[in-house]
Amino acid sequence: MMLNHFILIFFLFKNTDAHDVIREALNSIDQFSDPCDNFYAHVCTYTEPDFLTNAMYAPIFEKLIAQQRDSSWENLESMSALNDINLGEIEPSLTEYLVNTFSNLCETQDRDLHNFLLKVEQIMYRTLSPKCHFTDCMTPLESDNNCTRASETLQSRLQPYHGNVVAEMKMLKDEINKVLENIRVVSMIIDGDYREGIEFVNENVKNMISIVTKMIEKTPWAQNQGVTKTIKQLVEEIVVDDNYAVQLRSNIDVLMDFEQKYLKCTGSFKGDFNLLCLQLSWEVMKTTGEQPFFKWLNAGNFHPTTIFGLPIYAIAKDAKETAGKLGSAIAVAGHELSHSIIESPYFRQLLPFSSEEAIQCVQSQFNNTCNEFGEGLCGVSDAPGEIDENGSDLLGLQLAYELFLNEYQGREENVPRAVGDPHSTAIVRANILVQIPAFQDAFQCSDDSRMMKTMQKQCNIYGENAPQQKK
Repeated sequence: MMLNHFILIFFLFKNTDAHDVIREALNSIDQFSDPCDNFYAHVCTYTEPDFLTNAMYAPIFEKLIAQQRDSSWENLESMSALNDINLGEIEPSLTEYLVNTFSNLCETQDRDLHNFLLKVEQIMYRTLSPKCHFTDCMTPLESDNNCTRASETLQSRLQPYHGNVVAEMKMLKDEINKVLENIRVVSMIIDGDYREGIEFVNENVKNMISIVTKMIEKTPWAQNQGVTKTIKQLVEEIVVDDNYAVQLRSNIDVLMDFEQKYLKCTGSFKGDFNLLCLQLSWEVMKTTGEQPFFKWLNAGNFHPTTIFGLPIYAIAKDAKETAGKLGSAIAVAGHELSHSIIESPYFRQLLPFSSEEAIQCVQSQFNNTCNEFGEGLCGVSDAPGEIDENGSDLLGLQLAYELFLNEYQGREENVPRAVGDPHSTAIVRANILVQIPAFQDAFQCSDDSRMMKTMQKQCNIYGENAPQQKK
């Protein structure tokens, strides 16, 4: 197999969403363009982000979600009540809402008055077992026959509480939807049998940790600054959040606990106090304590935990060739792993030291590529977030490529030709592929081609060719 075909398999798979979209992706290549002139334009003809991802997986995911419609978490009375509330008709101030409700109950000597005041205490103290003190106690107000005076007293006691019930209900809806989304995605992992994809990502994150650990050991600047051991320890801490069974149980527990508290509250009243009970249940709602699983194409690093969206796991399961899995799902995993050991030399959080020379090489590459291929302003800043992202792009790519070489080098004839789409990489991020030494050889690019002119030197953040940066 020609070397350029071999390199294309990895780099173009990096933008392929696997499954059976490979044939469609193959047809998207611009065969008349020169990869040495603009690699991104050569392989990326779709303009809509996530085009192939959405085209392939959206209907699959929708079907899996539809299978859950009869599940208990999809039929909550609390969520139904929340959706039925017309927030436009509610007094925004929670204090005003509570005082007005109290006034009406007091004037009619409603039998729900005592229970209402008890729930107000629980809301104020954010516990179902409040121990009120003197003026913070609400239930004594039920014995005041002067409802105007009692309402004024209640208002003064609620003064420190500046809640906005409309905003609170919106936040509650968002929180419940997040928990529901997590339950749905974990259920999709199980129902769609994407556990194989999780295992593949987990295994290769461990492989990349092994590779980068050896690179760190050989890094001159880390040795000279005496930080090799510390950086190795950081990378060895990294894990993939694959506890989907724990996630499912934790999120269902949170949701069902909320539902039970809501039902117990509404069941204690004779009248309609749905809004009050939603507010109370929201005040005492549990949290999962877990990073979420999600169904969109994204990932995150919450050191030491890395998390990935369901499409990443789906690609890792469905791709027919290991090359496709490495160039897509594992390239993303490499990027996220790298976030733990790439930081601005001017603003560090985890690292005891970061090589300014190595980072500036990366920044210079991104700036050159942007000036050559980008649109608009291309000033690459030294903002910590930008340095982190750019460095992780490069190191993550290098790590995934090392896995690719380990898998295929010496048996190139076993790699099928296939290419991909541009959904996840913008032109600048795609065209930094010149930093991989094999790129120029693969496409026989001349030194004065547009792609190669952007590379002033090889950037190595870690490894034996990284900068010395002595003390």
